[in-house]
Amino acid sequence: MEPKPTEDKADHLSADETLCRYREMENPNVINADNDLLHPLSAGRIQIGCVDEVNGPGGAEVPEFVPTRHELIQIAKYWIFVDLDIHFSCWLLAGSGSTEAWTSMFAARRLGRITQLLGEDVVQKAVDEAWEEFGRKCDSPELWRIWREGTREDLQAVSSLWTGDRDPDQVIDEILLRLDVQKEPKLREESIREE
Repeated sequence: MEPKPTEDKADHLSADETLCRYREMENPNVINADNDLLHPLSAGRIQIGCVDEVNGPGGAEVPEFVPTRHELIQIAKYWIFVDLDIHFSCWLLAGSGSTEAWTSMFAARRLGRITQLLGEDVVQKAVDEAWEEFGRKCDSPELWRIWREGTREDLQAVSSLWTGDRDPDQVIDEILLRLDVQKEPKLREESIREE
């Protein structure tokens, strides 16, 4: 949908108003049951919090489709995995932004509603399975272990390494070196192939 040009100069939009309308057309703010107060925020030309699956077209509800119980469990695992990835990555990289904040809050709300429908035991089982799967897929089993059960000193050693725009692989290598841990052979072979 394109805006209609106007002949009347009184209807002329400023650059900021034009940009705002363009953003609304490109990324409309979608209202759903779980995104209250998770809408994009604007200050002039700066806009934060535009997250497709939270408040954009990807967040639109589809009331004509009702998920089965099995599908709800899969949806729960998806949001658990997304939230876990956010928290792990933010810890490792020592930073976050509006996308992570909005998505994490949205995930918690989705999980809360699913828990009300299916019960805590079912969702806790999904949590356990998602954590296990995330650990299997994690590039560094040692970092995953430290994040889950490391000492305060381990956690501080990892968190203190991230400074500025450094290559994540280099940071992980430094973390493992400082912790006197070697990569598993599989990971070492992959990194050699990539070079």
